[in-house]
Amino acid sequence: MITASLSGTYLKPYLPDSIAAQLGSTHGTVLPATIGAGAQFNILSEFPAKVNEVLVSHGVSVKEGDVLARLESAEITNQLATARKRVEIAELRLRDAHASNHSERLLSAQSERLAAAVRDRDAARERLKAFSLEQTESALAAATSRVAEIRSLIRQGLATGVELDNARVQEQGATRDLNAAKEHFSRLKQEDEQTEAQVRLAQVQPAADNPEVAPAEWELEQARSALALAEQRERRLVVTAPGAGTIIELPVHAGESILAGVPLARIANLSHLMISVPVSAQIARKITIGKPVRVRLPSDPPMRLDSTVESVTIAPNSAQPAYLIRVLVANPDPKLVLAGLEAAVEFEHLEAQ
Repeated sequence: MITASLSGTYLKPYLPDSIAAQLGSTHGTVLPATIGAGAQFNILSEFPAKVNEVLVSHGVSVKEGDVLARLESAEITNQLATARKRVEIAELRLRDAHASNHSERLLSAQSERLAAAVRDRDAARERLKAFSLEQTESALAAATSRVAEIRSLIRQGLATGVELDNARVQEQGATRDLNAAKEHFSRLKQEDEQTEAQVRLAQVQPAADNPEVAPAEWELEQARSALALAEQRERRLVVTAPGAGTIIELPVHAGESILAGVPLARIANLSHLMISVPVSAQIARKITIGKPVRVRLPSDPPMRLDSTVESVTIAPNSAQPAYLIRVLVANPDPKLVLAGLEAAVEFEHLEAQ
């Protein structure tokens, strides 16, 4: 799963004095800011898997389609092997159906197929019976209850916002675990239904000349569809870059086991920089989209770039000031990774408005 975003991360505001000291004073209002990439791609794992190898490193430039990592999943590997074997058997059955009408041979083949289908169905039912969502559901319920409890304690002055943030992180993790468990449970149910359908098909008695041709053709079609789906899932274990940019986050390592929804990498297009300025509602009312500003960057030597206000939005984090001013500027040196550093933005005549 891949998501694209134009928003940069930001920290609790404080004036970057080092920038101000190197660039000198201004007649306008200077507000602290943080630097983010102009565009970002957040890459998440689609399945529970193991990281087989990571082919890039932090700060490396990549092109669209470049391979970032390879994952491995025993479940997907087994599904693929089973699907290929099913196609092989279906092709053999269809050839046999066209090649012979001998009743004894047909009955013997039917008996063998029925026995194999029953074994597959029984194994699928055992896997489904052994799996339960109870533990992950209980974990999510406990995490949700803990969030509500801390909110109540905060209203009484007995807990802090940090404790609430930690509880929310636990709740989000429990939600991801439950979603992954539900996906696995759904696949087990689908497998059970498919194996039951194979048993019913194997129980069909031959009726006349070439009685198995039609069901053999149907079985081969179903087997090929299942194989195509398994191959598609296998291809998605190769993680590729959805767009060109620079690797700014790479939280996984070779040999690590991960769940579905875990961040694998974050790619930033550093040709432009998004400057984020957290401000109060009182200041936000004085700033309009398109307002000229000057951005101070912590380069060596420090730079000032003229630009305009890109957007004025409500801040996504309630712990920060109420609004976020964003300014987009061209990166003066795309080889220099400025994302995550501090900057400052000069607003002319802000106090007089």
